[in-house]
Amino acid sequence: MFDFVSIGSATQDVILICKGLEDISVPVDEVTTTKKECFYVGDKIDIESIHFSVGGGGTNSAYVFRSFGYKTALISKIGDDIVGRTILDFLKKAKIDRKYVVVDKILNTAYSTVMLTRWGDRTAFIYRGASRNMKLKDIPLRKIESHWIYITSLGGDLNILEKIISVAKRKSMKVAINPGKDELGAGVKQLLPIFRNIDVLILNRREAAMLAGEDKISDIKALFADIILTTTGYVVITDGARGAYAVYGVDGFDNNIYFVPSLAREVKDATGAGDTFGSSFVAGLYRENGDIEYALRLAALNAAQVVSEIGAKYGILKKIPTKETLSKIEVNKICGL
Repeated sequence: MFDFVSIGSATQDVILICKGLEDISVPVDEVTTTKKECFYVGDKIDIESIHFSVGGGGTNSAYVFRSFGYKTALISKIGDDIVGRTILDFLKKAKIDRKYVVVDKILNTAYSTVMLTRWGDRTAFIYRGASRNMKLKDIPLRKIESHWIYITSLGGDLNILEKIISVAKRKSMKVAINPGKDELGAGVKQLLPIFRNIDVLILNRREAAMLAGEDKISDIKALFADIILTTTGYVVITDGARGAYAVYGVDGFDNNIYFVPSLAREVKDATGAGDTFGSSFVAGLYRENGDIEYALRLAALNAAQVVSEIGAKYGILKKIPTKETLSKIEVNKICGL
């Protein structure tokens, strides 16, 4: 029996430190922290340093769970190439069970090139490769026994997502999902019957607006008011440097939005911060029997650790802190949802 099984991508990340990018970065709007970068085709942009690491939502979340000491497995798909073998070696060293990792004989392993500014803002060029070719037959649902299933993007295949959730519920496994834009692009009508059966839904602010409507992006209460109707579980909305919010969901609703500020003092690289926050939140719920405040504190602390280093896995806490250790981290209640 596993504590956690993570489902999602496994990639090779190449991180380029490009401190000159902020000179060509401009804000998109006043609500989010989003910026855009503009440069001429044919430009030569100097790279100050380069870093290599294993990434992807599947490996990132699995690494968090394993770092906390939980028995963890990964379900993912890689190519039959040197990058894929590098990922398998990493999983072995991290003691993440890799027996459910499938090797694609046609497509290459997913690969991303990430450009970083001095503030940690990133632009990623992503080849999704084998990770986007996940089939239902690649997921051994009958064999999996776990307390939790943690799902990241499945390339927009809602049939696979629905089947995983259905089997998990039948086997009394709890389900958390941090969907990607491909899943969210299906629209709330298609996602509603799926999300109603999950235990935790994790989104960033812009993803939440994809579900609730772009007109509500500036109003966190309006975002929650709509999204809370899609699930009976916890809902988490992260907001980058501004912090993160969570509610209990319909079943345990107490009319409060819980807010934790960002604890990051310095952001070197935001790659993987969302994966770290989401998986840490779920690990916190698991450790403390659904304590939303403990889960938010743990997630905020671990995400702050990650963004202080280059790469999605450096800086992650090596053991899960106690309630007493985290008690000084402030969590506020926003009443009246």
